[in-house]
Amino acid sequence: MATLFLNDFYTIRSKKTDPGNNYLQVQVHINRDHALFTGHFPDHPVVPGVVMIQMITEILSDSLQEELDLKELTRVKFLSLVDPGVHPFLAFDLTIKQEDMQCYQVNAEILSREKLVMKCNGRWKRTTVN
Repeated sequence: MATLFLNDFYTIRSKKTDPGNNYLQVQVHINRDHALFTGHFPDHPVVPGVVMIQMITEILSDSLQEELDLKELTRVKFLSLVDPGVHPFLAFDLTIKQEDMQCYQVNAEILSREKLVMKCNGRWKRTTVN
């Protein structure tokens, strides 16, 4: 599976799913020495919001074992900055509902030390249908 950030910018530390695969909880570790932080921002590194959204896509693809692309976000709320030097661990709580043969509806929350930092609702589409 193609990834931009998995195993470079972040690594998956643990993964839990429910029996129906409707809920997924993934713990990740952010690489605070990644080159991305030299530009965002050198003295005060912050995980970009667009990177968090890409991480959701990669975590979904990895967990469901299929290539997915973001189709649309219906709501996105960034609630707090993520400084990887202070809090390098993030928890992704994803509720997944398969809409049809091509799309998944996902409600996502990202937490840092049990504090909500981002939440979104969106649809992810299979890049190929089996």
